[in-house]
Amino acid sequence: MADLMAAWPQVIPVLLERRMACVGCCMARFETLADAAAIYGQDLHKLLADLTRVIENPTSLEES
Repeated sequence: MADLMAAWPQVIPVLLERRMACVGCCMARFETLADAAAIYGQDLHKLLADLTRVIENPTSLEES
């Protein structure tokens, strides 16, 4: 998760909207996206779709 947030910081608001406390968490560097989705009870495919959307089009977060 830490690598994801470092490479694409525009995903951070998506994670926060889903009440995922990965931002600033000391375990984020050890967890995969699948791990975090399972921990927070998120549907991995929906989460991945939302993250992909903001990675491919960073302004899409502002539009939603």
